Amino acid sequence: MSVKEYLKQVKMIYGITFAWIAKAIGQAPQSLSNKLSRETLKASELFQIAEAIDAEVHFVDHKTGKIII
Repeated sequence: MSVKEYLKQVKMIYGITFAWIAKAIGQAPQSLSNKLSRETLKASELFQIAEAIDAEVHFVDHKTGKIII
């Protein structure tokens, strides 16, 4: 699944828009849209988005279900 697809789920859960996300991380909505379409969003930007919605990004071991980082 692409980052854009994950963020669509985040939008639905939190009731926010891509424009809200873009503003929260200090970007123009079109800039964020372009990055999502080209799949060029940086990890640091993903962490900023998580922080803006009061969430965290984790890697989870699929075998054990444990959070790695």
